[in-house]
Amino acid sequence: MSKKEETIEIRSLSAKDIFPMVKIIRKIGLNDFGKCFEPEEINAITAAFSDGKERNAEELAGLVGVNVVLKIVDVILENLPAVGEEVFVFLASLTGKTKTEVEDLPMDVFFGLVVDVLKREEFVGFMKAVSKLLK
Repeated sequence: MSKKEETIEIRSLSAKDIFPMVKIIRKIGLNDFGKCFEPEEINAITAAFSDGKERNAEELAGLVGVNVVLKIVDVILENLPAVGEEVFVFLASLTGKTKTEVEDLPMDVFFGLVVDVLKREEFVGFMKAVSKLLK
């Protein structure tokens, strides 16, 4: 039996998503979350948004860097027992699925979904705001 590749659509992040993201970050702890950013990465993010140039999602994700995204994913997964409920509810709200459907996703699909959210242009903008707090 071949494994069916699952594609999940993610809606655009908006202002209403700030509150669940902040709740997740607070439960993880700002210090743990802040460890995801090296000073040069924070400076690159800030510079990328302050030069007045418009960037697409791919360029922004490149500026944040795969390394930062993987560090964030690692922090989330490490703290999943503490923030699991919030992560499942948040991802359900972004995908139109129920919390139970998100909980029941295959591990690779769930992990891919988390990474896809973290690479979104809107999330990068949110990270810019958060990174200012960490300076």
